[in-house]
Amino acid sequence: MAKRKLTPPPDPEPVPAPELRTPAPTRDAATARRLLDELSRKVEGPPLQLNLRPMSALFLACVVQRALRDPELAQPPRDVCTTFVHGIQNYFADCYAVVDVIAAGDDGALYEGKD
Repeated sequence: MAKRKLTPPPDPEPVPAPELRTPAPTRDAATARRLLDELSRKVEGPPLQLNLRPMSALFLACVVQRALRDPELAQPPRDVCTTFVHGIQNYFADCYAVVDVIAAGDDGALYEGKD
């Protein structure tokens, strides 16, 4: 039986960006004051608790690791993202293959197709 040569599928057609019907909201000083006021009330309350299924936690860790590759990500959100990924990694401490996958994601090799 002759082997068939596999050919990659053609590149997909680009999807046009949707037209905006209204302009993006303005970020003015009044909005910034309201934002700070609302956040300060939440800071005084109880922390947000998340309940995730293991696969969801792993998927989120991967997405967050991807966000950490953005060189323009500011330090405070970068610290939160790193803490989140380490927390997920600690949850899976007894799952060695999962821990290895998360650790490998720290250097981007899995995202860039490198060995």
